[in-house]
Parts: sequence; structure tokens; C-alpha cells
Amino acid sequence: MSAAQASTVQAQGRLVDVRTVSTGAVLESWSFADPRAGSGSSAVRSARQLTIPIVVVVPVVAGLSLDAYAAYAKGTVSVGGGSGGAGEEYELSGVSDVKLRLSGHLGRDNVLLTLGASLPSGATTLGTRQLQALSVLAAPALRFRTPTLGSGTSATTGLVVAGQAGSWALAAGGAFEFRGEYSPAQAISAGIASPTLRPGHAVHVSLGADQIVANARQSVGLVADIYTSGQLRDLEAGDTDQRFQLGPSLAGTYQLQLPTGSGESTLYLLGRYRSNYKLGGRTVIDSWRLESEIGTVTLVPLTPQASFRIGLDGRMHASPGLARDEERSLSSFATSGIVAGGVTVGLQYGLSGGSLLLEPYVRAQRGQLDLGGVTRTATGTSLGLTLTSRF
Repeated sequence: MSAAQASTVQAQGRLVDVRTVSTGAVLESWSFADPRAGSGSSAVRSARQLTIPIVVVVPVVAGLSLDAYAAYAKGTVSVGGGSGGAGEEYELSGVSDVKLRLSGHLGRDNVLLTLGASLPSGATTLGTRQLQALSVLAAPALRFRTPTLGSGTSATTGLVVAGQAGSWALAAGGAFEFRGEYSPAQAISAGIASPTLRPGHAVHVSLGADQIVANARQSVGLVADIYTSGQLRDLEAGDTDQRFQLGPSLAGTYQLQLPTGSGESTLYLLGRYRSNYKLGGRTVIDSWRLESEIGTVTLVPLTPQASFRIGLDGRMHASPGLARDEERSLSSFATSGIVAGGVTVGLQYGLSGGSLLLEPYVRAQRGQLDLGGVTRTATGTSLGLTLTSRF
């Protein structure tokens, strides 16, 4: 639950009486220059993933809606081979957890209550080769669509309140997230090779503001996350338990929408900082992470049914001191940094009077991946197709 934009409550209200089903396929691939012989991070040649998601939104009663998300994903990481050698592949595939969310207004339209749950349908017991694949597929710098399959049981309750201050529409939200005993992607992104983790619970606080001036619209959002202590079971240290606590994080967003000829363009800025985490009651130095992104998206009408979409973006993930080029493990991907630029080209095509929306797109990225002392050129491509039906 987030109030990154002040129009959250109004947007939720528009969905209440609309049934929506969305599905499609997303194929993502990264290739890395100059792979070395061996089995460590420097030997990774490529990583790819196919995701088939499904999203369903249905009204329950007036003012109350239920939405659900699930996906099938298959990821493959190719390692080794040196100069034309055979190498080997690590795979991770299966269904994800099922995400459920119930949203409804309380009394007045400016108060929205959300209740969420994650049902543990995804795999949580992984073998050594699957964990190696997860180390790459869950890397925040690569941004795969499905970084992990199973995260265990979790539940969230949140509240968003909207108001008005002059020309600004405002929203404030808060949520408490109860998290289960398994969160491999979070452990790996924190730089912990052993992913047996009870991550602790989380409190999310968000503020948003939205203003329309003439033909322009700007939105500002701020989200803070605070985590309670959890527990890490270190299999490499004799199956011992240690206290583990993620550091607080802060994220900010800014969007500016402007008409451009017959179309519309959006400029956006994103930034997120997560402070050092604690292990065994002690702060782990240089375990922080910093992310930033800037981009534009332009939508140009071609016909009454079709629009052309093009996006340009640049992003940076700071590589903390924990990142290191492992000789036998792929875990340094999880704490890697990246500087990359991307371009996305797509089409939006409406069918059946707008009740069906077809959205194909293609995306390309290129940048420098920092594995902690070793920098490699990374090239990413994505192909996607989304079909949405509203009835």
C-alpha cells in the first residue's frame, strides 16, 4: 500500500465497479561481456526469464473491490564455458505466491482501507543450483519481472486518507506488514548468501501531493519503510541463529505530465536509499543501497484506437562495499551496482470499443555492471505483450 500519488483514493474508486482481467507474457534477457572460465560471478554469460502474469480485479460490493496477482516464471542463468566452452546452466521455475488485496472506502470517499495477503504457493525449498540462479535473477540491479517465486506467508493492512490544500490534492497513508519466515530475495539483496531468513515485520508510511496547473500536472511522493528485528539462520556457521534487521529506507518520486502536440509526455524522477542493516546487533558497514532513475514517457495518438509509446530512461544503483567478485559463488550479483540507459517502444491498441486493450512493447538496455572490483558491460533486452479486458 502506498500514497506515492495523491490521487490514490480516487483511482481506487474508479476501479470498484469495473471487472478487469489482464495477462500476457514478458521475456527478459541480460548478457554480460567477457565471461571468464570458472563458476563464479565473473563466469556468468547471460540470464533470462519468461514471466506469464495474470491480474484479476473484481467488485465485491459497492465501494469494495478485490484484486489478485499470480505468475508463472522460468529463469535460466548461463555460467562458465570460457572461450566457447560448454559451460552449465542454473534454472529456477514455477508459480509465484498469490497476492490478494481487498480495497474499500470507509464512510467518506477520501478514506481507503486496504487488506492484503500473500498466499505461499511459490517454491520456498530450493536446491543449491536453484539458489545460484536466484542470486542472479533476484539482483536488484537487473530488475527481472519475477525476482523470486516464494516468499512465505505475509499480510498487510493499510489506510490512506486524502484531502485538499489550495490547488494541491494530498494523501497520507500508513501500513503494517506481517511477514513470514522465508524471504530469500531480501536476504540475497542484502548480501547474505544463506537465504534462510525470518525478515521481521515492516511499517510503511507514505505521503503524496498532486497539482494541476493549466495543462500540466505534477505529483510528488515520499515513502518511508521501517523494519523490526528478524532472525537469520546461518547454515555455514553450524546452523546458528542471529538477529537480523534491515535498515530504514526512504524513497521519493516526482512526475510532471505535459501535453506535447497531440500527445502527452511524462518526466519522472525516482530515488531510494536503504541504510545499513544489522546482524547480531551490530551494524554491517557498507551494506547500504542507493538507487536513482530519471526518464520520460511519451504517448502519441495514431488513430482513435491506437497510440504509440516511447520511453527513455537512465538509472544508477550504487555498489556497496559488500559487493565482491566471488570465485565460486554468484552472490556478488545481489549487491552489484549498475549505471545503465534504456529505451522502450510500444503500442497501445483498443478493441471492442475500448473493453479490450492490447499492448506489445520492446525494450533495450545497456550499461556497466559493478560486481565489486570487476566491471562488466551488460546488455538487456525485453519483449512483452499485455492483453487487458474490462467488463
